[in-house]
Amino acid sequence: MPKSLVSKREKNEKQLLTIRETQSSYKSMIICDMEPVRTKLLHLLREKFREHSKIIFGKKTLLKKAFEKHDKQFTAALTANTFVIFTNFDTNSILETLTSYNKEKSVKIIKAGILQINNKPINTTLRKNLIEFIPVYEENGHLKINEDFVLDEKKHKKVIKLLKMDDEHMQIKPLYIFENEKYTKI
Repeated sequence: MPKSLVSKREKNEKQLLTIRETQSSYKSMIICDMEPVRTKLLHLLREKFREHSKIIFGKKTLLKKAFEKHDKQFTAALTANTFVIFTNFDTNSILETLTSYNKEKSVKIIKAGILQINNKPINTTLRKNLIEFIPVYEENGHLKINEDFVLDEKKHKKVIKLLKMDDEHMQIKPLYIFENEKYTKI
């Protein structure tokens, strides 16, 4: 039997209804921005808050439509990297948990001496990929550098990836809380 085809409009109407039902089931909403988006962390947060909250990520147009009675500034905060937490739990506890996951970008420094990836000397086959960005030379089958070299996140993106130096930096920034019919910009 063929699957019943549901139009995009019908699907969106159903999701909008679900969002509105969710909104009426919880007393508070928190809009947060995540930069960059980390889906593993979103899944972890959903698990952590499952008993008392619901997280919706994506569906920005539908969320804006569901929140149309709200202040324009509130709905304008819904951008590509935002998610909404609906909750009946203490919002301060949720905010504390969210911000505990923030990690700053690390400064990327290549130390003088033999170049390494994960504490193992780098094979000389990477030389051609590195030489255009950093002053490396070959000695005894290893790539070396004479002095510490600080990498620029944008300029040396390829080197950072090659040397496996990318970190898991991220920022979750709560933007607004809506509770007791009041908005609070955070």
